[in-house]
Amino acid sequence: MKITQLQAQPDWMLFIVADDGRKGYFDVNPYLRYEAFAALRDPGEFVKIANGGYFVEWECGADLSADTIEAQWRVAGKLPNHECTRIDTNGCKAITRLVDARILDRMEAMAESGSRQIDLCPLVYTRG
Repeated sequence: MKITQLQAQPDWMLFIVADDGRKGYFDVNPYLRYEAFAALRDPGEFVKIANGGYFVEWECGADLSADTIEAQWRVAGKLPNHECTRIDTNGCKAITRLVDARILDRMEAMAESGSRQIDLCPLVYTRG
């Protein structure tokens, strides 16, 4: 797992977003009993955190690997799956855009139902 977003939260929790879109929380509390993490008992020190991608590191030198975080975190969901998709079925004009996969599903369902045009700003899907 690669960490793409990191934010210190109250009560020694970290909010993390992984490169695959999963998001969740990691509880640092169990680590505070160790000498390497002792400085983090001060909330002012806990927020001094940096994202190294495959690890997180605090200004005091304490760090956790992404593998440790992934093994212990509580996944709270997944960000929408944005991907470049090309639609070219049932006589529809091909379009390529960055779109949410849920929008594509809706567009295809509406096209199958016979809708001539589907306006989903900023996308316009027109049957050929």
